[in-house]
Amino acid sequence: MQTSANFQPNHLVLTRFVQWIEQAQFNPRYAREWAQRYKNDPEAAMCEASYWAVLHDCGVAVEPNPNTTPDFLCRKDDVKFYVEVTCIQIETATRKTNLKPIPEAQRATNYQSLNEAIRGECINKTGKCANLDAPCVVAIGTFHPYASAVAVNEKFMEWLHTDPCIGMDFDPRAGQIVGESYQVARLRKSVFTQLFDIGGVQHVRRPISALLVAGFGLEPPRIFGLLNPFPAREFDPRLLERIPFCFERTNLLKGAISVEWIQTGQGEEIA
Repeated sequence: MQTSANFQPNHLVLTRFVQWIEQAQFNPRYAREWAQRYKNDPEAAMCEASYWAVLHDCGVAVEPNPNTTPDFLCRKDDVKFYVEVTCIQIETATRKTNLKPIPEAQRATNYQSLNEAIRGECINKTGKCANLDAPCVVAIGTFHPYASAVAVNEKFMEWLHTDPCIGMDFDPRAGQIVGESYQVARLRKSVFTQLFDIGGVQHVRRPISALLVAGFGLEPPRIFGLLNPFPAREFDPRLLERIPFCFERTNLLKGAISVEWIQTGQGEEIA
């Protein structure tokens, strides 16, 4: 399988990962299978290696999952959890965002977020997180350099929770819009909560305890976490204290949806 000419693996991470997976304590098949994945799909295999490095740098003890899916079996502070890794290919990110991997000089570009592609990956991976004995984190990454810079940020991560649109008040007596426009949480394409036309709310993709999104096209990479507000198994973001995490708060009585950053990424929780 050919990969994008813009894909540049991090050789330091690659070396560290190979040394880890080739340890004598692991079944040799793990290293052979990963090497075959790297040959067939370098971006996907490197995404797996890159997330291993993220977990390792957060002080997590990582093992290849004997059951193959999810990818990693993790432990920290006597807490067990799983991580399932998936990659948004550079070609796919280019198509979804309308961003060239390398920005064109002196040319303005209208672009989209990566959120639709991220949501699609969550839909595809939900089944692999079901029926487990511990929380499961879906870790999504891309090596698209430009998308890593402009489409992996706090605002777009909040929009994965709220799926916002612009709202305006209409005065039927005057027959015109009144006041300023404002942002409305639509929740039609949010990753964890869905609002139906009849007004009902459904909590979806509950097997996914948390979501990580990484722009590995930057160095250092940009990484954010989202907690599922109603997971089948709760995940403690302090296990990944170096990563900022946001959380969706829903007040059905007031009809209000808000997103709070509950962890700064510096090992601190936000009061």
